[in-house]
Amino acid sequence: MSIKTKLTAVCLLGSIALVGCGNSESDENTEGPTSAESQQASQVRVPDLKDKTLYEAITALREVKLNYEVGNEDFDPAAEKNNTRDWVVEEQNKKAGESVPVRDTISLTVKKK
Repeated sequence: MSIKTKLTAVCLLGSIALVGCGNSESDENTEGPTSAESQQASQVRVPDLKDKTLYEAITALREVKLNYEVGNEDFDPAAEKNNTRDWVVEEQNKKAGESVPVRDTISLTVKKK
């Protein structure tokens, strides 16, 4: 056998051996979150925002990594920057305690105090 033939044979056998190696651990024994755990980790519970000031509601939503929007026609978004304590949450579109994805948006209906 020539050196070239021997090298080709060695490379071929090495390739076959590597393909068969893979991960020696079974999928059941791997560390890290399972898909169910991963999905739970990306879910949060919606806080109860009813009767809280808009300021308190925004703070509570930020703590659990949720976004918000105010859906009132009479709500002035410019007022939101200065007077969030002057508005109270009447309704929210997701129920308190409901599991939702992180960064989901909660719609709030507010009224002036």
